[in-house]
Amino acid sequence: DAALGSALAQTWPHIEVLVVDDGSTDQTRAVLQEAVRLDPRVTAISTANRGLGAARNRGLAEARGVFVNVLDADDLLHPEKIARQANVLVDTPDVGVVLCDVDFIDDRGDTLPGDGLHLERLDDPDAWFDTLLTGGLFPPHAPLVRRTLVDGVGGFSEDRTVAGHADYLLWLSIAARGARLHVLPEVLASYRRQAGSMSQDRAHMH
Repeated sequence: DAALGSALAQTWPHIEVLVVDDGSTDQTRAVLQEAVRLDPRVTAISTANRGLGAARNRGLAEARGVFVNVLDADDLLHPEKIARQANVLVDTPDVGVVLCDVDFIDDRGDTLPGDGLHLERLDDPDAWFDTLLTGGLFPPHAPLVRRTLVDGVGGFSEDRTVAGHADYLLWLSIAARGARLHVLPEVLASYRRQAGSMSQDRAHMH
């Protein structure tokens, strides 16, 4: 519900929030029933468990927006995120993806010490494919992307053996096609570090 609340708190006025319940076994369904009742911008989609890539693609299939931002259940968007990034895409038609900086939070939502993740290393937006190949990773909710670019590469991989990298494969594919990148040097999203998350499974991520 914290992730959902952060999506609904966006200052950008044109928001639709599609939540894909990928066969969860916790209280997700109850949270979604209440959210749908309270806010018409929320659409809840329940599916059998098929994995990260398939869940993302199901959401995309239902989405109507021209810009897309994915958000995992344990992460947060800051209120101005979509507005700040969408304004870049509106004002700069040749830019396809807008990134932002990210801070790290713990289980309680408190900001962890340190500088977070600053993406100035992607300082050459025309060569970000090379940067991705050499370790230029970023959390999946950092970018706002044009829907046409995601559709153009066939969406997310649904191969469950690479589930933790479905996002990475998508960005590699989009960058390889020459999409232009813009980096906003502002912290506009929070990434939650907690035991048991997919990104903490070192064997899988390796």
